[in-house]
Amino acid sequence: KRFSIAEANRSVIILFLTAIPVGFSLYHQKRHISLGAMITAFLCISIFTYSQSFVLAFAVALLTIGLWTFMKRALYIVCAFSLLLFFLAYPWLIPWIYENRMGILDYHAGNFSPLQRLQIWNVTALLAQESPYLGYGINTFRTQEMPFEFVKKDIVTWLHPHNGFAQVWYEFGLIGVLLIGGAIKYLYRICRRTPSQVSLPYLVGLNSLMTIIAISYGLWQSWWIGTFFFFAIIFIIITAHMRHAHTQDDTTLPSSP
Repeated sequence: KRFSIAEANRSVIILFLTAIPVGFSLYHQKRHISLGAMITAFLCISIFTYSQSFVLAFAVALLTIGLWTFMKRALYIVCAFSLLLFFLAYPWLIPWIYENRMGILDYHAGNFSPLQRLQIWNVTALLAQESPYLGYGINTFRTQEMPFEFVKKDIVTWLHPHNGFAQVWYEFGLIGVLLIGGAIKYLYRICRRTPSQVSLPYLVGLNSLMTIIAISYGLWQSWWIGTFFFFAIIFIIITAHMRHAHTQDDTTLPSSP
């Protein structure tokens, strides 16, 4: 079987999402050499990989850790508000970005290029405006003929819009956006209320996941749904172990006289 860039990119995404809770666990266990080796490995991957979603999610993860140093718990509110605002404004924001891109993305135009993705998102946003309240129905995007010509792509349909937020708008309309947006708000609220030793891993993982959802893949791809559950299980197990270890450390401290 020939090498597949798409399958390799998916493997990188799965490894990266799994590495987030593992990395924080190594940090809490003070295994700095192992943690440094893992971060170095992903830095090398970011240079050679074809996965744009991984590179952006990795950058968001590092940015989240950096901002946490200064903002602490307020960062949860900023992240949740920014994400929900983008989600709600998507059908009008993306066409505005597309029309005012000033040729910045046109220098690298081809299949899987940022310009091609922006074209798909723009078409999806314009179609969502035509049925803004209830959308067109689940999994109907694959049968939608694209009314515009794309960069170096001669087919007339796409399996999905390569953007989870766009797919919600297209398939479920504003009703679906409000329901999914409420679930996202609840997830960030849970992050904010968790103990401090695991709240940052939760936030980094959630921001990274939302970044990937916002720029790549379809919501109903089987491997992606499986990745959600695998990521959630790994996260729950490792963070529960971190929380238990932290509790044990607190109970073994000598009491003050």
